[in-house]
Amino acid sequence: MEYGRHIGFALVLMCLIIPFIAIDEDAASAHLGGEGHGEGIDVVYSSVNDNIATVTLATRPTLDVTIIVLSDDDDQSIGPIEAQQVIHVFLRPLSEGTYTFMVVIESTGAIIAQCDVEVGYRYSVTFYSNGGSGQMTGSEVMAGSSFRLPSCTFTPPSGSQFSSWSIDGSLYQTGEMITVTSDTFVKAVWTEKESEGLPMMVIIGIVALLIVLILVVLFIVRRHH
Repeated sequence: MEYGRHIGFALVLMCLIIPFIAIDEDAASAHLGGEGHGEGIDVVYSSVNDNIATVTLATRPTLDVTIIVLSDDDDQSIGPIEAQQVIHVFLRPLSEGTYTFMVVIESTGAIIAQCDVEVGYRYSVTFYSNGGSGQMTGSEVMAGSSFRLPSCTFTPPSGSQFSSWSIDGSLYQTGEMITVTSDTFVKAVWTEKESEGLPMMVIIGIVALLIVLILVVLFIVRRHH
């Protein structure tokens, strides 16, 4: 009897804990990221894989540089960095907000490039062929932002043609805008391919042949009369 009470208590405890575990897994699906573009500089930041910011310069600097990351409540200085065109910077975890990335010549302090990066939660948009073949590149989208559904480049199943996109059971057409608030799976919807019918030139040829046959029959009938 005592053993049964323990089992019952364990089951109740599991029912209370499991929903919170599921919520945590959903919340972990998003990650912080952002990108910015300035004159001669591009920055892409992601909190995945040790909070790396990839800084790409239009030209390779001749001297070592320092990367300075500024925000209202945080600033970081990473350097000196050996002069190169593409620089991978490891940062302390950033929070949501706008950050200024500055590339500074280490020896002189001169700013050679800078841009603002808006950091926020990002979700993935993934495309599913649903029986078709081929691949479509997914996207990462800032939470709450709009995303335009692209043309379908999957190869349709035999005898089928693309009809629409399906997201959580709702249908969307190519070019429609959706608002991304979670990881989004976009599934191709196929319909049976309509028969194309006979080409117009073939139809014209058949009609012409029938007219000729009718004229021949009329000619033969007249000759016999």
